[in-house]
Amino acid sequence: MSLLGQTAVHRVVMGAAVAATSVLIVSGCSSSTTVTTDATPEMSIGVDDGSVNVGGSLPDYWPSEVPVPDEMSYTGGAKVNNSITAAFQSDGSASEAQSTYTSQLEAAGFSQESEFNAGGQGSLGAFKNGDTSVQVIAAGNNDGGAVLSVTILPTGTAGN
Repeated sequence: MSLLGQTAVHRVVMGAAVAATSVLIVSGCSSSTTVTTDATPEMSIGVDDGSVNVGGSLPDYWPSEVPVPDEMSYTGGAKVNNSITAAFQSDGSASEAQSTYTSQLEAAGFSQESEFNAGGQGSLGAFKNGDTSVQVIAAGNNDGGAVLSVTILPTGTAGN
């Protein structure tokens, strides 16, 4: 596949992952419908140079050097080339989710390079450890919970 084709696929898949995360955030803001299931639905879609998955368990391609967020449920994600995005649901607030995961990343050897706090409604953080960069977005919902989006970018892949 040409570089242009790879870039287009990357954008489509990452766009799907962002859309899935947005749906989770928006659905968390609505209290008019409640759906209860006994099993977590799972779906995986293979694409050239990657995959998109929803529900189930964290895929095997999650890098061992990046900690899995404690006490949060994996809800879905995507992998395209060397970039990985995953969404996690937390019962705690956005600031609690961000703070807890920041501590986990720092304990794993990551250093925080930048942060932005949106006053308890959400926050952004960028972390680096060697050749691995991690971008974290935490967004709250009306139920007091939060969605944590974790994007892993090996050095040199940003913009691909």
